Parts: sequence; structure tokens; C-alpha cells
Amino acid sequence: MIKWNYEELNNDVLMLLKTLKSQYLTSTLDEGNLCFNKPQVFQKSDDLAKGQADPWDSNKFFTALDLHVAPVISDTPEGTKYGKPIYIGTNIPMREISGQSKMTPVCCFRKVDESDFKEENGVYLFRLDEVTVERIKDEFEHDSFLLVVNPRELINRILKQTFCFARSVHYGEIDEEYQKYLDAYVFNQAEMFQKREEYAWQKEFRIIIRADNSSDLRKFVRVGSLQDIAIGGKIDQLKSGFLFADSEKVLNQYIEQKNRKE
Repeated sequence: MIKWNYEELNNDVLMLLKTLKSQYLTSTLDEGNLCFNKPQVFQKSDDLAKGQADPWDSNKFFTALDLHVAPVISDTPEGTKYGKPIYIGTNIPMREISGQSKMTPVCCFRKVDESDFKEENGVYLFRLDEVTVERIKDEFEHDSFLLVVNPRELINRILKQTFCFARSVHYGEIDEEYQKYLDAYVFNQAEMFQKREEYAWQKEFRIIIRADNSSDLRKFVRVGSLQDIAIGGKIDQLKSGFLFADSEKVLNQYIEQKNRKE
């Protein structure tokens, strides 16, 4: 079952935002047709937009404090022979990806948290700043969005179709806070939720499903209409935003008050 620990690192996930090209919006919103890509798609595809391409996607990265390497001299049925270890250096950046993570499909969202909202009289305005929206349009070539207002329900619907695991991406090397999470909630594909600092602006939230050994780089999971838990539209609407409130009455009163001032 999913280990989505709201009391831990994901307690700030309020909504999930997916940006995409307009031709995919209807099938995603009306049919819940979610695309999961294996890391190879992000690592090697030549037709990717700048924001999607990452040659080290799903690689674990760490620093080797004292790195040595030994060459393979021969590899025969009788056995493998190695040469003398050679000193490379200290504090050497390293990358590695497991065979399991290489074959694990992932679906990517943007985390929506309190920093994306402004509260006034019990009404919450959600919007993204113009710089972020324009960067999404430029680096992802996306012109539409899907805003999931009930992330838990989305995960539950995926779970009805297949196993999944979901959490926020950690940016940079493993720090003390992230290590505490790894110690408390052990899972063997942590590298799929760790990316370089340069991608931190994306605020990525990932959902992975079970690994498979097929040659297919993409897998689709259909969960049914998302109309009851999501909003879709043109990406520029995110600059203007949406108003949220706990009741229709509070929202209507706020709108009437603001409109009178206009």
C-alpha cells in the first residue's frame, strides 16, 4: 500500500498540478488516462523539451570520499582477473541507477503547497507567478494544465488499478532531514525521488508504479474521469489563478465584496 506520509515530508502537499499539451488534456481529465514514463525517456529522448530532459534521472548521486578503481584484466569462464587498484581522488561526485529503477514507470506532477496560496478573509487565492508559468511554457512547451484538488483520491484510484508509491522529490544530496525519512520509511528506490538542485524550481511530486521488464518505455493507467477532483484549462489561467473557500457562501460574499470595490 501507499506510504504517503502527510505527517512527514509530504504534509505540505495541498494539491497536485500537471502541465501538459492541450491535445492530451481531454483524455487526462475526462478519462483519467495517466502516462507513466520509464527514466530512459527523460535520459535519452532527443525530442524532449528542455525541462523534461535529465541525463541523470532516477540516478542516485553521492560523493565518494576516497575513490579507487581497479581495471578488469580478463573475464573468462575460468574467472575474472583484476589489476592493481588506482587512486582517483577525494570528494568525487558519483551517479548510479539500479536495474529496478531503470524499468520503473513514473508520472510527474508539480507540488502545490502553502507558498502558492494567499489567504484573505477565509478565501484562498491560488496562482503561480508569471516567471514560473513562462518558464513552464518555455522549458516544457506545455500550454494546458490539470489541477488535482484532491491528491489522496487520485492516489486511491491509481491503487485500484495497480500498486503505486508516491512522494515529493528531494533536491540535492541526502541531508540529515532526508536521511531521517529514509531511515523511518525504508524503500529501495529512493533515487527515483532525488534530483539535482537545478531542478528544484519544478517542485516535483512523483508517482511510480511496479517495474516491468518489457521494452515499452511508456505505460498508461486509466483511472476514470477526474472531473470531480480536478480542474483543467489553459496554462495562462494559472497567472490569474483560482479562488478557494470552505463554503459557497463565504466565496460568494468575498466575490461580491471585491466586485463592489471595482
